[in-house]
Amino acid sequence: MQLSILRDLCLMLSEQFELNNFLATVMEGIHRSLNMKHTVFALAGPEKIQAKHIMGKNRDVMLRRFNFGSKNLELDIFSHVMQTNKPLWISEDNRDKYAHRITPEIIKCIGTADFFVMPIRVGGKPKGILYTDRRRSTELINEQDFQTFIHFCEHLNIGFKILSQRKNK
Repeated sequence: MQLSILRDLCLMLSEQFELNNFLATVMEGIHRSLNMKHTVFALAGPEKIQAKHIMGKNRDVMLRRFNFGSKNLELDIFSHVMQTNKPLWISEDNRDKYAHRITPEIIKCIGTADFFVMPIRVGGKPKGILYTDRRRSTELINEQDFQTFIHFCEHLNIGFKILSQRKNK
C-alpha cells in the first residue's frame, strides 16, 4: 500500500494537482500504511497552531482540542519543531528531554503516546506541522516507521513548493 500511495503522489506531483487531494493522499499514506491512530495537519498562525485536517478516531474532539494558543506557543513541542525545522520522534527514550515542551494542554489533547511530528514548509518557511501517533496499540513505532513518515512529509513539502512556484509565475 505504501508504495502504491507514494507512486500516486509522484504522479500527482508531475501533473497539475489540487492541494486538498494531495494533502489527503499524504495523510492517508501516513495513516494507513503506518497503521496510525491519528494523523493531523495543523497550520501555525502568529498566535496559535490549529488542526485543519484530521484522520483517525474521535476527529471532532481532536479538531477542537488540537488548537494551541499563544501563551505557550514559544514553549510547546510543536513550535519547537517549527523553530528547529526538523522532524521529531517523541518516545519513552526521549520523553524526559522534551517534557518541559509537552504542555498540559498538549497532553490533554494527545495523551502520552509516542508520536512523530514534522514541520511543513510553505515558501521554504515552516508554516505548520504534520503529527501522527499510534496510541493504545501493541505494535510499537520504530525507526523505519519514522523514516516512512518523513518521506511522506517531504512529498507534502515538495507539493507546497511546486504550488508556491506556480503561484509566483
